[in-house]
Amino acid sequence: MFLSKNRSQIDAAHSFFKLKIHHSKAYKRPSTSVYKMDERPILGLTEPVTVIGNNEEREEVLARIDSGATASSIDLNVAAKLELGPITRSKVVKSASGIGKRPIVKAKIIINGLEIEEEFTLADRSHMTYPLLIGQNILLEGKFLIDPMKKGEEE
Repeated sequence: MFLSKNRSQIDAAHSFFKLKIHHSKAYKRPSTSVYKMDERPILGLTEPVTVIGNNEEREEVLARIDSGATASSIDLNVAAKLELGPITRSKVVKSASGIGKRPIVKAKIIINGLEIEEEFTLADRSHMTYPLLIGQNILLEGKFLIDPMKKGEEE
């Protein structure tokens, strides 16, 4: 008795809200992307990236793709070797190691055949597996999709 009484109330509420949501004038369909999936470059969780220094020297490194990171980050040693700089500003960054202020430089990279110039925070990544972290700023610039099934060349 209790279940059937509540079930009918649940069904009535469900029907009411379904009707309200789908037939309301305020309801708008989510906009579809301008890009088709097959037209956008696809990255795996790691990708080979060529970093182009101010001295025109190039270094290919394996980068970690991180859609949760708002900014991209490069190891201090790689930045020094390629003479990246000058430091344009600094930014407060929240990471696994805590909150800290990091300097920012602009750098050119080649990822998936696209040359992109974007900002990178400088960090000591020598203890990490990947000297380069690709964050949302580059993912948006390149209009990249991420496929966790895709393997990077050097994985």
